[in-house]
Amino acid sequence: MDDQQDFSNNRSAGAEAPVFRFKEIVGDAFSCFGNNFVLVLLLVLSVTLPMALIQVFVVNRSFSMSGINDLLAAAGQSTASEEEVASLLSSAGSKLLLYLGISTLISSVSLICESGMIILVGRHNGIIGSENGGKMTFGMLFESALRSFPKLWLTMLFVHFSVFCGLMLCFIPGILVFYIFQFSQYSVELTRLWGRKATFVSSLATRKFPRVAVICAVSSFALSHVLIPFSVSGLVSLVSLSGAGAVPLGIAEVLLTCVEQLMRLFEAAVFATVFARMLPVIDPVIDASGVRGSGGGK
Repeated sequence: MDDQQDFSNNRSAGAEAPVFRFKEIVGDAFSCFGNNFVLVLLLVLSVTLPMALIQVFVVNRSFSMSGINDLLAAAGQSTASEEEVASLLSSAGSKLLLYLGISTLISSVSLICESGMIILVGRHNGIIGSENGGKMTFGMLFESALRSFPKLWLTMLFVHFSVFCGLMLCFIPGILVFYIFQFSQYSVELTRLWGRKATFVSSLATRKFPRVAVICAVSSFALSHVLIPFSVSGLVSLVSLSGAGAVPLGIAEVLLTCVEQLMRLFEAAVFATVFARMLPVIDPVIDASGVRGSGGGK
């Protein structure tokens, strides 16, 4: 598949230009989020809450930074031999890598919630139909999200690895990759294409709607990496300043993690709504490209 070929003549004659008004998109996303809030909340309580409890009360306590700092301090003592210093530094590095690995694995499970939210947006916009024509139940939603999780995880792993490599090369390539691949996770659910094919669909969306894509990329970065994490971190800091004990502080951190997940799911609903409005235009191009004919994998 030549991703660089010109698709400018492949628009369907009957496809109307989608409308991207901020008020309408946010309102549509809020309607989907509100109408399915019970399902979304159950997803968070079933997935995010257990993972947050494990992270706060098991992982963070087992791999405390104070223990690592003690190892580094001991390694810095002048009385320690070179062999002792190497052993202590190796132990500190192993603990840190293990902590980061377990934490990343736990956080990646939250993709199940994101998958469920995108499915709900797809149903709300008539892109995904109900298997039995009835109302979506939590069991149906969780099963669908869990079934899609491996493909979504592999797709996002490929996207993040590509962005990382781009950032390491010269920073700007990483920004461009982030911009081009920003709709990949929504493609997994709404087009049933994953891996490199999902990134291809995302690149189509950014080429067809460059202005909207730029706004989405900047907004997504600001929300995901600045506003939401800093807001939650600020609330955690306020709770810690209150002088609460370790257990109440841990409980507050777990609850705020669930609130953060709800905020991120609403963010996903907004950008999934944007992508859903792009689909009528890019769907004929996807069909003409032949990526669906060769299956939904990489």
